[in-house]
Amino acid sequence: MKKNLISFLVLLCLFYSCKSDQQKAENKVKSFLDSSLNDPNGYQSVKFDSLKRVFQTYELTKEGIELMRKFYFYNDRETKDLKLMGDNITSVYNGAETFKRYEIQRDSLKKVSVYDTKMADSLYKLYNKNKSSFKSNTIDHYILTHLYRAKNKYGALQLQASEFFIKDLNNGFVRIDTTVYNEEK
Repeated sequence: MKKNLISFLVLLCLFYSCKSDQQKAENKVKSFLDSSLNDPNGYQSVKFDSLKRVFQTYELTKEGIELMRKFYFYNDRETKDLKLMGDNITSVYNGAETFKRYEIQRDSLKKVSVYDTKMADSLYKLYNKNKSSFKSNTIDHYILTHLYRAKNKYGALQLQASEFFIKDLNNGFVRIDTTVYNEEK
């Protein structure tokens, strides 16, 4: 009986000492505002919306970044090759021999350009296919919208709603987005 009671009390203490993600996010936002407001003593919390989890997108995965890097490589190379062809067309020719060399260079650039175009197109299609089927369980960041009153630099109370981007609930980073709603009193 005593063992069960002690186990229950330990579990109860652990349960009440653990904060929810919502509480952690609210505390981070409050400490961020405390350090960044003109007058922290004039801060009045009105309402916190529920915490939103934003999951990692395909664009931020190593595979997605690598595919886009390759796509841009081939796409940029194709553009440079076409520009080089155009530059050669506008240059002055010194007789038939120079023109023949230009034709050989133009034909080889066309082959490279066709290859680059095909590579860029296939990489882009693969990227979009992978992106559409991508599902992540990894949380990238959290968003918390907060409605609050705070004094502006002139001392007037101001009602504002701001979105706060929180990278990690346990460590440091909070970024405030533009104010969603702002009303002077």
